[in-house]
Amino acid sequence: MGGILGPNLANIGTLIFDTPFVGSFLFALLLCAINFAITLPLTLTSPNTKKQSQKVPLLTCLKEPNFILATLACAFGFAFMTLIMNAAPLAMSEYKFSYDKAKSVLVWHFIAMYAPSLFLAFFMKNLSPFRLILLGILFYLIAVLVALFSVSFWGFWVSLVLVGIDWAFSFNGGTFMLNAINSEYKLRLQGLNAISIFGANLLASSSVGFVLANGGWKMLNLISFGFIVIFLSIIFGLKKI
Repeated sequence: MGGILGPNLANIGTLIFDTPFVGSFLFALLLCAINFAITLPLTLTSPNTKKQSQKVPLLTCLKEPNFILATLACAFGFAFMTLIMNAAPLAMSEYKFSYDKAKSVLVWHFIAMYAPSLFLAFFMKNLSPFRLILLGILFYLIAVLVALFSVSFWGFWVSLVLVGIDWAFSFNGGTFMLNAINSEYKLRLQGLNAISIFGANLLASSSVGFVLANGGWKMLNLISFGFIVIFLSIIFGLKKI
């Protein structure tokens, strides 16, 4: 529903006011208000954190097996997806595609992000979390190559669909790896993981305009390709430790 409703509402709102995109932001505000109203009555049971309330040295957390690897997978998977997803509609506008075309690409991107969740149980029976992460990074690599060699509508479409599938694999693979860690500091590890993810996400989102303004869509994908190579080098290095 989010994948179809969100981009369509954004597209409808682009021109309903004299200033472009004002309607899109108002629709986004409306959806946030609806979400707030739905979740407000929920009552959640707090976990027993008494045992984990003690202060844990950061170095102790970093020494937990697979923690750094899982966090890198989650942070990189989320940040890269955010970078490409935010840049794509701006780049399509630069290449003179209509809002409707950009909307179509984003609809399928969002569907590609969440539809694989229906099959993750099957993948987890046949692939380890590390291999699931690698499969996701492979989709990222193909997505970047497609974006570098084609700026047609189908080039954007294929690239964004692959990026969505990668997010499903790399982010969830990292999450599975994190959840498998059996540690008395589990909540602290999850907190550090969340901070890392959204810190990387903020950096990626904030850099989109700067990169597009100074290098364009292809430069952004060249930078992404370089980060993929660095990421693969790091995770294979960590796997050997």
